[in-house]
Amino acid sequence: MIEIEDEKPQYDGPSRSQLKREAHAVTDLAKNLIALNPKKLATIPLEEHILKPILAAQSMQRGALKRQGQYISKLMRSLDLEPIEKALARLDQPDAEMTKQLHQLEQWREQLIAGNQTTFDHLVTQFPQLDRQHLNQLLRQARKEQAEEKPPAASRLVFQYLKELSAYSEHN
Repeated sequence: MIEIEDEKPQYDGPSRSQLKREAHAVTDLAKNLIALNPKKLATIPLEEHILKPILAAQSMQRGALKRQGQYISKLMRSLDLEPIEKALARLDQPDAEMTKQLHQLEQWREQLIAGNQTTFDHLVTQFPQLDRQHLNQLLRQARKEQAEEKPPAASRLVFQYLKELSAYSEHN
């Protein structure tokens, strides 16, 4: 009796489908780089031999643009794409500091409309250029709108005023 060994298939590397997915990912990355404005593109860690074709592609139309994108993709396949992807992700994320600041302004607005005197005093101290009379007028309007269940137009104005104060203090 002849014994036949079970032949296990040998792993030959990634499947064709996986290679196609990777190629499409590189092509999409190239398209994203081409779409960036030059100022943002300068923040991406790209080698000169990649940067020049990207800049050239930004002035191309239709067919030429497609061919140039494929050429850029081909050049990029030999690169470590992780730093480029991370840099693009940072550009896509909203500025965390700005988001934090906007949340702070919203909290102040809600506390002021609720009548929190401590917040008012804190803002007067933090922003010496604050116009107390103007802010009090806006707060009265906002409270009146809340009581009458009207759209929060004055509340938005309070937020805008706080945002202007914050921006002014950052620049000075």
